Amino acid sequence: QTLDQLDAALGAIKSSHGHELSMVERMKRMMDGADADGRASSLLQMEQRLKGASSPQEIYGVLKEMRSQFARDLTDMKNEAMVGNTRHEDLTDAKAKEIASIKKQVVAKKQRAAALGLELSRQQDVKEKSESVLEVSNTLAAGMQGFCDKATQSSETR
Repeated sequence: QTLDQLDAALGAIKSSHGHELSMVERMKRMMDGADADGRASSLLQMEQRLKGASSPQEIYGVLKEMRSQFARDLTDMKNEAMVGNTRHEDLTDAKAKEIASIKKQVVAKKQRAAALGLELSRQQDVKEKSESVLEVSNTLAAGMQGFCDKATQSSETR
C-alpha cells in the first residue's frame, strides 16, 4: 500500500508543480506512521532532505528514492518470510518423522516385552510341571529303594 501511495505521489509531482506543499505534508504523515516499521532512521534522513528541498524535482527525487527503498525493504521482508516459512515447514516435517520413528520404536519394544512375557510364562509352566514330575519321581525312587532293600533282605535271609 505504501508503494502505491508513493507511486501516486510521484505521478502527481511529475505532472503538477502547484501542489508541492501538500505532497510534503502527505509524505510527513506517511513517515510519521512508518516509525513502527523500524525504518525510522532512513525515513528521518529523507524527511530532512525534504525539508530542505525547494523544487519539485528535488522532492520527486527524494520520493523516488523512498519508493525504491520501500520496494527493497518489502522484497527483503517477503524473502525473509518465505525462508522462515520454509524453515518452519522443514522443521515440522522433521519433527513429524521423528515422532513417527519413536512411535514405531515404542510399538516394537511393547511387542518384544509381550513376547518375552509369554516366553517367561511358558518357561514357568514347564518348571512347575518339571518340579511335580521330579517330586513324583523322587517318591517313586524312594518307594523302589524300599522295595529293593526288602528284596535284598529277603534274599539274604534265604
